[in-house]
Amino acid sequence: MADLAAYERFLTGTLLRLPGVSDIRSNFAIQPVKEHGPLPLTRLEDEGRGA
Repeated sequence: MADLAAYERFLTGTLLRLPGVSDIRSNFAIQPVKEHGPLPLTRLEDEGRGA
């Protein structure tokens, strides 16, 4: 979406007009949750090897 106004037009002009759609809830992140690199998943890798 180009901006929040375009998102609002999409919600009210398209999604809310679909059969069976009566309510839409949206959440937005105000700041990045994680900025750098992948999450460390070494614990999951260890569990997968039976450690």
